[in-house]
Amino acid sequence: MGSPYDPLQADPWGRARYGLLALPAKVLGADPTPQASSAVADTRKQIESLIAPPQASATLRKVIEFTRNAFDLMVDQLGNGHPEDIPDLIVLLDKADLYDVANESIVTTHYNEKSGKLARLADDLKAQATGISGKVGDVAKDIIALIGTIRDEAARLAPVLQAATVAVSARSKKLSPTEEKSLLTEVVATLVRVETKFAAVAGHNADRAGTTGPLTLEQLERIFPGTSRAKLQEYLPYLDQAMRDFGIDTPKREAAFLAQIGVETDDLKTLEEYGDDEYFNRLYGPGSGVGRSLGNNKPGDGARFHGRGALQLTGRNNYQEAGEALGVDLVGDHKLAADPKYAFATAGWFWDAKNLNDRADESDVGAITRSINGGSNGASERKENYDRARKVLDAE
Repeated sequence: MGSPYDPLQADPWGRARYGLLALPAKVLGADPTPQASSAVADTRKQIESLIAPPQASATLRKVIEFTRNAFDLMVDQLGNGHPEDIPDLIVLLDKADLYDVANESIVTTHYNEKSGKLARLADDLKAQATGISGKVGDVAKDIIALIGTIRDEAARLAPVLQAATVAVSARSKKLSPTEEKSLLTEVVATLVRVETKFAAVAGHNADRAGTTGPLTLEQLERIFPGTSRAKLQEYLPYLDQAMRDFGIDTPKREAAFLAQIGVETDDLKTLEEYGDDEYFNRLYGPGSGVGRSLGNNKPGDGARFHGRGALQLTGRNNYQEAGEALGVDLVGDHKLAADPKYAFATAGWFWDAKNLNDRADESDVGAITRSINGGSNGASERKENYDRARKVLDAE
């Protein structure tokens, strides 16, 4: 399965999710700045493209049907001017045992038992959508963005479902239990992300609306506009994985985390500190106070354990502790700390070890900066990153 910190290896649909898998057919697209009426039409086309792969379980088929019906109902209610009338979808997912808040897991282990509940919920949503279909007029400009969110999320999900269809067709075998569960998780996670946005309009689900799903490439491009799309796309799966693993799961927490890694990695342009061996040995070597405080006690340790990773893990002691926590020998193979599959995991580990989610919940960027940097280096840039990320992520 590869590294547990490598979502492209551990997740059977990871490459499709992040746009790294070539598929035989083009998924329906849309003008990024549509007019109101075309926005609805484009969104409906994307929703229609959400189709379960052949031989999928009853539960997976019903979850996909539930999602299609929910998206259709959202579009209808937005166009009809009554978004508050849509039921709380998270409550419905709870009823189907598909949103396990207590265990912080979207999909429970025994998900194959849920098809009956899902069938009833999907039918209820379909009935509501049918009841107001045909009554939807043009959409006010202030909600085109939300219609676009539904369209874009459907467009991101469609290639994942298409990849599953291709896999089933190529081998003439149904999906494995692991593939099914991963696909089911992806569908429900997509619905939860849309519900989070929709809840702000509908006025319900306020207690859960603060939890956010995986960061998207479009969001990352807006936060770090000076970094190439290819570089951001390369790092995004590992960044998302680290944030999931270490509870960086609200807009405030994500914004704070991204603000810090932006400064430490030159806006995600590098995962290794700039400098040469001479510079690192002078700054971090055992002959310097900084080096000794970091546990560097052998000649060459300054260069060997210079800053690597999304938060610039530095020093023998930190490499040792992070490696033990993650189950990888970072002292013996120190270059692994700059490998994306560990670079973001070490950042998540440090963030968690210093209890920085608590500081992020308090919006205390200064305290987070001192924990990471030991001072206030780059404080203004970190604050700028934080403010920009908060705006992109709709943090309150």
